[in-house]
Amino acid sequence: MERNDDIEALLRLAACPGSQGARRLLEQATPAEALAAGPALWSACGLTPLQSARLQRPDGAMLDRARAWLALPGRHLLGWHDPDYPPLLRRGGNPPAVLFLDGDPALLWRPGVAVVGSRSPSPVGVETARELGSALARAGLVVA
Repeated sequence: MERNDDIEALLRLAACPGSQGARRLLEQATPAEALAAGPALWSACGLTPLQSARLQRPDGAMLDRARAWLALPGRHLLGWHDPDYPPLLRRGGNPPAVLFLDGDPALLWRPGVAVVGSRSPSPVGVETARELGSALARAGLVVA
């Protein structure tokens, strides 16, 4: 279970555009330590000035929405540093530094399929993804 300061740090890292530098940060220290280390470590890990600025001055409304989402039952945050970060995703082209999970994190170790789509889907796209994801889950696959 993540500590509150680590969760807050992961939320700020998740709001930072790009993931390569954030992954490097999480390889160096816990999320809270990485955030507290400041711009010198951030730069050494490859964060751009824009990313550093976002870490220093995060979007408060976005953080509030993410906290509200996490407060619901079954919601979890999983960082690159976590040993339960999915190994196949870890080996992908540009995996995210932070995953938002809705459901049982232990299921990440079962066979699964990833559904990737637009961040601004149409209503038909949302419904299609929901139907496809439900059918795959009923077939016994984990849907990411």
